[in-house]
Amino acid sequence: MTVYKSLYLHRASPVHALDPRAKLLGLLALAGLPFAFNDPRYVAVVGLIVLGLSAVAGCLGNLRRFRNVYLLVFVVNVVLWQFTIDGATTLFVLGPVSVTREALLYGIAAALRFVVVLMVGTLFVSCTSTEDVTVGLVHLRLPYTVAFVVSTTLRLVPAFVTATGTVIEAQTARGFVADSRNPVRRVRQLLPVVVPLIVYALRHGSMMSLAMEARGFTVRGDRTSYRTPVMTARDVAVLGGLAIILAGAIHLRLSGYGVVLPGRL
Repeated sequence: MTVYKSLYLHRASPVHALDPRAKLLGLLALAGLPFAFNDPRYVAVVGLIVLGLSAVAGCLGNLRRFRNVYLLVFVVNVVLWQFTIDGATTLFVLGPVSVTREALLYGIAAALRFVVVLMVGTLFVSCTSTEDVTVGLVHLRLPYTVAFVVSTTLRLVPAFVTATGTVIEAQTARGFVADSRNPVRRVRQLLPVVVPLIVYALRHGSMMSLAMEARGFTVRGDRTSYRTPVMTARDVAVLGGLAIILAGAIHLRLSGYGVVLPGRL
């Protein structure tokens, strides 16, 4: 049976030791940083910062696991932007599409943005357990239901991936093959996989709702936690450093640096 392990890695790194609230706020800051520029060189620098943090956290292995996803997102974004942006400097022509320098550079920058955001998300889930996510969101004054939904989503992703692998292996043992190149026929061939997954999702959701009711999830009142996070000077220093970097990036953008196409994000 295929078993999908959680992306969370137990490490004794400085990133893991940060307060959950610092990680959540840092996630927002790092995810927003690449959108300060539309020059691929500047966005690439942000990507290198994320790679450095991933190396410090010891989660480069998780980044390698998703390298094909990053590559696919990069290529698709670069290609799509060539159809939506007109530039003044034509590099070459591919059929009806004229690839310009401005469109190509902006497409690479936009693609790198999405890749960097995905890398930041991978870094976050690699060094933050689902329990810490819940605690951090609650102590950031978000409603407990919101924190529960976010943490439950992080828990269910590995469960559904594991269930998908199990269903595919079981159906393959029964002679299931989905090798048609016809999109319509391929969708029909996937029905033996989709239907059991829908049944699994409904059953899992029903069992979870019963478990939540049995534990008094709908009872109103202040909830307590076995762990109370404490913001240390290191957490404050990290958040302050990220705030300075983000403010500096915005200042550079407003000063005209890191811009390929003015007027575009």
